[in-house]
Amino acid sequence: DMNPSHRQKRSPKKSIRATQHRSPSNLSRENRALHMVRECNQALLRATSESGLVKCICRIMVERGGYRMAWVGIAEEKEGVKTIRPIAHAGFEGGPIEGPGLTWDEGDRGRGPTATAIRTGKPGFILNILKDPGFAPWREDARKRGYASSIAFPLANKERVFGALTLYAAESQAFNGTEIALLTDLAGDLAFGLAGLRTLDEHAQLEEELRRSEAKFRGMIEHSYDLITVLNRDLRRVYASPSLERILGFKPGERKGLIHGAQ
Repeated sequence: DMNPSHRQKRSPKKSIRATQHRSPSNLSRENRALHMVRECNQALLRATSESGLVKCICRIMVERGGYRMAWVGIAEEKEGVKTIRPIAHAGFEGGPIEGPGLTWDEGDRGRGPTATAIRTGKPGFILNILKDPGFAPWREDARKRGYASSIAFPLANKERVFGALTLYAAESQAFNGTEIALLTDLAGDLAFGLAGLRTLDEHAQLEEELRRSEAKFRGMIEHSYDLITVLNRDLRRVYASPSLERILGFKPGERKGLIHGAQ
């Protein structure tokens, strides 16, 4: 059974023990996947931005994992139109084979592994791209690129599935059970990391907006001809506009304390 949802998650140590009686080719693929996951975990620990993380993960999956293509897409919906926006890829300069028209609805262009993963919240896969009818819209391009199988893993937070991590391999039926278990765990870690970085990015954006707003407000005050002062709870002046000197004859920093009439 290739459905990852029917398997219990296993730790890397258990996965290594489980491969002892498998063929050399499977052992090689699983060992390569395990080393790739370790590098990806290091990237997750070092990540400082969402865009930098997904680009790094895709690159590692191609260079270390040996996959033909890796890409991350974000699920979007506007006015009932469900689309997938690629945010990072590696392995082919032209980007994801599905192109800009990829959707995660249930139409003909929503039957690929990426759309399936987003729609169902479970891994979606095509074991044989050249024969599976679900990949018909992109089959010819896949053949030219040397893709024979594909798998996609949902990226989810506590509220919803927000995207997917998709891989392409040069061999048909390329993904075995242990490899899928490792990649499922990696996708979960990536989703968690992205959620945390997005929160940091949003906080940084808010701080930047506040800085811009404060700078704009300060600029308006400092060029104003009106006398503007800011008082604390004790009615002590904590700020006075530069017009104070022009109107009252002394600079804002020369006379601190209670303002006239507030004693």
